[in-house]
Amino acid sequence: MAFVIYSGRLRSKLVRYDNDGDPQVEDVRLYRGRLIQASKTFDLTPLIIDTINGGGTLSSFAEAREYLSSIDGLFDFKMLADSRSRTSAVFDTVVIRDDYKDSIRNLVNKIKVRIDSADLGTQKQESLFIKLNLFLKELDNERTKLTALMAAFVQVSGSVGEAAEKLGPAVDLFERVMKAVGLGSREMRGLPKSDEEQKLLPPPENLEE
Repeated sequence: MAFVIYSGRLRSKLVRYDNDGDPQVEDVRLYRGRLIQASKTFDLTPLIIDTINGGGTLSSFAEAREYLSSIDGLFDFKMLADSRSRTSAVFDTVVIRDDYKDSIRNLVNKIKVRIDSADLGTQKQESLFIKLNLFLKELDNERTKLTALMAAFVQVSGSVGEAAEKLGPAVDLFERVMKAVGLGSREMRGLPKSDEEQKLLPPPENLEE
């Protein structure tokens, strides 16, 4: 994702930090403005555009930190996309082997338990549950869209402060879900896997260890 690489370089040039490690609020406002301008020249998903345009008024250190954390979530998104690319599968829509789906459902339900115990507030919790439930519904289809799952991942990974500490285990579970999606993806048209590669896939029960 060229935009993610660009945003990282731009951030290193524009955003300064004080002695306590807090970003300068005015720098983050400028950074957001430049990202919004640049976003018009890239082919970006609605999820990324919403993340770029977020941040509220950016009038405090807390809002500035949270905005930068949400942008960091896009780097995690890129990392997962690169990982999916290396496993020769389409990133936003996949065909998942049936024997992996139960393991994925169990992991997602564990994520929901972690979110429920994190005291995030009703609005944020409901927002995450809507995304995760939408993904679980997608999982019932032959072709599974990952958009809702990734939206929830970016939202969780963008949390700061005490919420970030409480959601740490949820982030780990998200990574396990993505691993399961990658390993359990069936061969798709234009992206062939050899018989030998299919034999190398571990059994789904290993994902629960």
